[in-house]
Amino acid sequence: MDPALSVRRQAMVSLTSLLQERPACTMVHSLWLDGVLPLVMDRETTAQEKCFQILEDVLLSNIVPHSKSAGQHHILAWNLLDRVASPSGQEIRRYLHYAFQHWSKQNRLSGNLIKSLMSHIDNEHNKAAWLCLAEIGSSSNKLDHSFCCEKLERLFTRTKRYILYIVWHLPHFFTHSITNITLRTLCRILAVLGSTAPLLPSAVVSTLIADLQQKLITFDCPPEVIAAIVATLCKGNSNHWCSDLLKASEEFLSSVTLKQDSIDEELLTRTFVYCCLHQNQDYRAAVYVCGIHADISQTTNKNIVLMNSSSVTYRVNNPLQKLNLSPPVKAHAFVTLGKLCLQNEDLAKQCIAALARELETSDDPAIRNNVAVVMCDLCVRHCILVRRQTLTLLTHLLQEDFVKWKGALFYRFITTLVDEDLR
Repeated sequence: MDPALSVRRQAMVSLTSLLQERPACTMVHSLWLDGVLPLVMDRETTAQEKCFQILEDVLLSNIVPHSKSAGQHHILAWNLLDRVASPSGQEIRRYLHYAFQHWSKQNRLSGNLIKSLMSHIDNEHNKAAWLCLAEIGSSSNKLDHSFCCEKLERLFTRTKRYILYIVWHLPHFFTHSITNITLRTLCRILAVLGSTAPLLPSAVVSTLIADLQQKLITFDCPPEVIAAIVATLCKGNSNHWCSDLLKASEEFLSSVTLKQDSIDEELLTRTFVYCCLHQNQDYRAAVYVCGIHADISQTTNKNIVLMNSSSVTYRVNNPLQKLNLSPPVKAHAFVTLGKLCLQNEDLAKQCIAALARELETSDDPAIRNNVAVVMCDLCVRHCILVRRQTLTLLTHLLQEDFVKWKGALFYRFITTLVDEDLR
């Protein structure tokens, strides 16, 4: 951004004029979103106010019922919102969130606006409509929760039936992108319900929590949706579902990792017809749930630690070797193990060497990426562990004459004698 306030203000005006002159140009859409939307968080109040006014004129004021959205300005507003709701708009989505927060404080989010957005559901701007409803939900009690619950259940059912048909009738044409739009819509609806949870009647919240908990316990949800369900449950002001979910995860993982006889592959492929991503999707979902639970829980079951550790370690008598877990499952297992390590330093000490070995030897980029992320988080959480591991590695390198006692290395090495950790 230009340091001069006058330049930033003029840039907003010029880009908006260009947008109005070329409303059908997608390149101008991108330029306007990238140049104007971030200014809602400008350091100067006058620039913020100007940006909010422009966004209200271009976007908010042009959200009208679907039957009246044929005008050029209406089409432009929805095209811009569609771009924000798409995967490419992830970086600028937070600016729209900030704008909706401002409009909420200014009482600009009326009941008519919500009705207009709901009229666009199940139409060509479905994604953008759910995105806006999710932003409005946390600040308005005018949103019809029964409408959202009905859409959620219908979409869950339709997703399963649709993917089942594709798997059985068009298996060669199925790709992950086919369900991307549906999964994102599911996540949007869950975000709406999560944001409105504090405003809903307690009976409605209890029913919603029970329904979502049941969907998690069956492990038939795609991992992309699991995080959204858990986020919604966390906003329901109830923690009773955590223990039940962790117990179900433990039982399922035990059936896979702790059996000594042959693995029941049919059990692991049960949800293949739902996601068609990997042949052991159930196991992947269970591991993913355990990882999310580790984020929100301060206590961790030892059996969960054991089972996730066995998923990513290599022993000859390990029954998982017979299963030959796919790389995506192992990648999820590493993330889960990393989250458990963040809570348990002793476990982190046991696993850090295996993580380092996997980072060096694995051929799968997803596994290496997840291991690198885990190790970076461990560096932040367990600084002493990192120093000890570094000292050990440097000692081995010095003993094998791979590095020399030169310059700062000797100084860094000798400072460990006065380290705050006596070990």
